[in-house]
Amino acid sequence: MEISWRSPERQHLLSKKMNPILDREFLSELKSSYIAIDACCLIDGIKYPESVGKFLLNISRDNCSFYTVPIVVYEYLRGAGTQKDLASRRDYLKTITDGTVLPIDRQFNLMTDFLLIMNKTAKCDLGEYQLIASIVGFGDRYLLTENDKHIPKEFIDRVSVVTFNLESEIKNYCFYKFNSDKYERIAQNILTSQMRSE
Repeated sequence: MEISWRSPERQHLLSKKMNPILDREFLSELKSSYIAIDACCLIDGIKYPESVGKFLLNISRDNCSFYTVPIVVYEYLRGAGTQKDLASRRDYLKTITDGTVLPIDRQFNLMTDFLLIMNKTAKCDLGEYQLIASIVGFGDRYLLTENDKHIPKEFIDRVSVVTFNLESEIKNYCFYKFNSDKYERIAQNILTSQMRSE
């Protein structure tokens, strides 16, 4: 029996919240990792508490440590419309990140190569720029964001995707990891070309 597009049965199927589609093997590898989290994930965690919010809480309870950077905190909190909403967002941020906000902007004077490489490869906002800096500058960490187009794939690898079928949309969040081999090749090429032009 075929279900009509407008039938109540079809509408029920379309509105049913689904569990996330994800790579369970990757999630087991993720345990005890540090994960930089973008504002879009935090915002959706509050907006969709039964799906995205629950997923983020489960990861943080699996001995993973979420952290963020100051500009992402401001981006996340600026969407609060009331004192109650602001307090709720602060509580959620503290629950997810355990209050860990990495002051990455203090490290930029030590990251000359990174700044040059980002200027050549990336088209992202300041929050993503700083989150990427944190996974480049501090080693074996992941980045979680919805903004795939803004991530420089030249030296950041997408290692897993989590998909949510939400009430009115489908959301994809990606885990990324720094690839030091690719980064070193890009850095060498940029430095070599600069030396030739001087």
